[in-house]
Order: sequence, then C-alpha cells, then structure tokens
Amino acid sequence: MATFNINEVARRIQYTVGSSNRAGPYNFSFQVNAASELQVYQNDTLLTDSVQYNATVSAVNGTGSITFIDNSGSGGTNYTPAQNDIVTIIGDQPLSRTTVFQVGQANNPTTLETEFDNIVIRQQQLKEMIDRSIQLKPTTPRNVIGSGTSGPLQFPYDPTPSNNADKVIAFDSNGTSLQLGPTTANLNTLATLTTEIAALGPIASNITTVANIGASNISAVAGKATEIGLLGNADVIADMALLGNADVIADMALLATTDVISDLNTLATSDIVSDLNQLATTDFVSDLNAVEGIKANITTAANNIAGINSFAERYRVSASDPTTSLDPGDLNFNTSSNELKYYSGSQWETVASQDQNVKVSANDTSASVLNSKIAVAGGLTKTITNAGSNETLTLTAQAAEVYGFEIVDEATNPTLRVTTTNGGADNISSTAYAAFDDVIYGASGMSWSITTDGDLRVTI
Repeated sequence: MATFNINEVARRIQYTVGSSNRAGPYNFSFQVNAASELQVYQNDTLLTDSVQYNATVSAVNGTGSITFIDNSGSGGTNYTPAQNDIVTIIGDQPLSRTTVFQVGQANNPTTLETEFDNIVIRQQQLKEMIDRSIQLKPTTPRNVIGSGTSGPLQFPYDPTPSNNADKVIAFDSNGTSLQLGPTTANLNTLATLTTEIAALGPIASNITTVANIGASNISAVAGKATEIGLLGNADVIADMALLGNADVIADMALLATTDVISDLNTLATSDIVSDLNQLATTDFVSDLNAVEGIKANITTAANNIAGINSFAERYRVSASDPTTSLDPGDLNFNTSSNELKYYSGSQWETVASQDQNVKVSANDTSASVLNSKIAVAGGLTKTITNAGSNETLTLTAQAAEVYGFEIVDEATNPTLRVTTTNGGADNISSTAYAAFDDVIYGASGMSWSITTDGDLRVTI
C-alpha cells in the first residue's frame, strides 16, 4: 500500500522509439501501487506485463519503468519495438476497494493513507482521460443539465453497427444535438466535384428560377418526355460534352456575332444554296478528288516555289536581247531573229539548231589530230596534210558528187553526214556517214570549206 505523497503529474507518458536502446528502459514519473496498475501500448496494441515487457515499480515513491523482453537468444520471441514505434505508458488503477473499516475498532493510519492516496490517483486518472476527450469549451453557452439547447451533447449510435460504418457525426437541423451524417465515401466523391460546384455559383439565380416554375410549366415539360429521353442518349450526351468544350464554346460565341449571323443569312439565299448544290455534284466532287490525287505534287511545287519564281528571271521571250538583270545561264528567245540565246556572262550567244562546224578540243595537242579523230565510210576517203601542225583534212566522195554535209546526233554520237547525188540527178540515192570519235565542235583556229570538186576540207 502507498505510504508516499502523490505528486501532481499527468498519469500518461509517450515515447517515440529511437535507433538505439529500443528495448528500454522507458521511465514513468506518475505513481502506482503495483505493476498491475499500468497499461502499456506499442502503437495501438495493448501489451501484457511479464509477456512482452517487464515493469519495475519503486516501493519508495511509486514511480518506475518498463523494459521490453527479448527471448530470441533462447529460441523465443523478440518483443523489442521497431524504430519510430510509439510506446505509451498510462496509469490504470482499478475502481474498487477491498478495505473495510469496522465501527468501534481502531483504524490503521497506513490503511487510511492508502485509501486517500488511491482516491487522488483515480481523480488524476479521470482528469487525464477527460483532458484527452472531446469537450465543449468552458465558455460555451450550454448548460450540462436539461435538454435541447442545454444538457450533455451525446454522440449518436445506431443499434445496427453496420449503419454506423464510415458515417460522419453532424449537428441536426436545430443545431442542438448530434446525428449520423453522410458517409465518408460520399464526402470524398463530393470533394472531387469542387470545379463543378464552383460552376454552379454563377447560375444560382437560374436554379432559383427553376424552383419557382409553376405546375403548368412542369406539366408542359412532362409532355416532352420523349424529347427529353432522347437527350439522355449516350451519343447525345457525348455530343453535348463536345459542345461544352471551352474551344467550341468560344467558336459558337464567334458565330453568334452580328456580322457572322448576317453572313449566314446571306449564305441561306436561294442563289447561294443553288451554287452550293452545284458544288456538291458528282463532277465537282470528282474534280476535288483529282486535286486530292495531285496534292503531293502541289506540295512539292510549294516547297520549291523559290525556284519556280526564279524561272521567270532565267528564261525570257522578247523582241530583242535583254540588257538588264543578266546572269550567266539566262535564256532568251529573240522573236525578231527567231533564235534561242544564252547569256555567257559577257554577251548573248546563239544556240544553233544544227551545228555546221566541225570542232576539236582546243587543248588536244596530239599529232595528226584530224586523222585520229575522224573515220570515214560510205565511199568517202580522207586526206590529211601538214599532220600535227595546221592540219588539213580533205574528204573525197568516190562514187558520186557531194551534195551536202551536216552534223547529226551531236549530243550522244557525233556524226558527219555526207549526202551525194547519183549522176547529177536531184534524187538522193545514197548517204555516207563519217563517225566522229569524241570530236568537239567549234575549236578556235579551225576553218572548213567545200572544194570545187565537191570535197569537204577542214583546216586547224
């Protein structure tokens, strides 16, 4: 029994388990008569003395400590709490008394002291519990006796436990007592609708207007049940959701302007409607499809528009050779002389339709240039004089007189074509070809002529 003064401390203490000395000891400074007057919790789990922990109580002042048990070394269990666990030690003296005082008999002072100490301990115990409970403030204007706006504020409880599940506690409509409110699930759902709830603010007046609609109007709406039912169709709801998009709303606001409405009225005239119907014909649609087929080419042209625009600068048609905006490679068709010309960088040069010149490379210095470059056939013979320096080439027709000479197929297979007549007649009886081997025409310092005998003479 207690034989010490009762100190004024809270009959509850908590610890957060650290990284070291996790087993304890964990001290308590409130006073108890024995270890059985303690409750020890690890987080929210109530533990048992001599099973998960051992309690030590001082016989001198009633304070003490608890230490967690580790039996893992002998194959048992280690009850040491984990780091950051919460250890709570609280006083829990039973509300009972076993001492009986007899009338007319002497009373032991120690027994009386213990009884008085236990009364104080229980008062401290009740105070600690009350201090941790939900209470009205001391200044709350509500009496603890009576009912309605007075009396205790009691928690509601349904006899069927499942009806209390996840319910919140709320004041009733009078604000004087508590009742079971909505479920936490419904409140969580409502919390996700903050944007939609905020949107209801600007239309509060409209909601009030709806609330004031008379019975006749409601009956009229009921007569449109079929139409309203159509609005509930999934596709219609999806379409209305699209219409509710901010961009679509902005577009519809643009359509509602006076100018756009005027333009739409103009489009609704019979002439415009007729024109639009023509645009919808099969032929026109076919033409549009054709355009669709060449859109890749149109894209290519658009990507090269700079080159297309510069073509007009590169190629011109005029009655005289241009004198301004000249670049090497420019082309001009002279309509006065019917000649296609190119600009060399210093002057306009004529592009001949048929080159009559026999040309060799100006840097070809090999001996007997003409003899190595020109082969004859078709009844022609060639004679080279001054081989290697100021060469002269003479082509002689053996079978007939020479009628004419021309250069053909200049681009890929340069060929000297010789046309002869037979016996002086005008009709062409045979054609002789002399193939050029890599001959280049128009070399500087070259000349050619037709001899009186009808021979072609080339001199370089």
